[in-house]
Amino acid sequence: MRVVVLARIEALPGHEGDVEELLRWQVGPTLEERGCLNYDLHRDRENPCVFWFHETWACEADLERHSRAEHLTLNRERLRAHLAGPVEVHRLAKLA
Repeated sequence: MRVVVLARIEALPGHEGDVEELLRWQVGPTLEERGCLNYDLHRDRENPCVFWFHETWACEADLERHSRAEHLTLNRERLRAHLAGPVEVHRLAKLA
């Protein structure tokens, strides 16, 4: 069953450019991962410090594999000093 994820990332004020650059960097490798159906990066229109990923994965196992991917693990470390708090990950079930 497909898994839809919304991930919210909030940059520290003044760090938006660094966060955007790092998040853009991880898009390419993620799109090449098995089971990645979409991996769209967005910026909040009301708060420029907030970024969103809208992701769709073919199954739970593919999402789990993604969470352990080398490029994602590396980027988590790079992002740590630039974030206002932990990344919020929301798993959704499509109803209609």
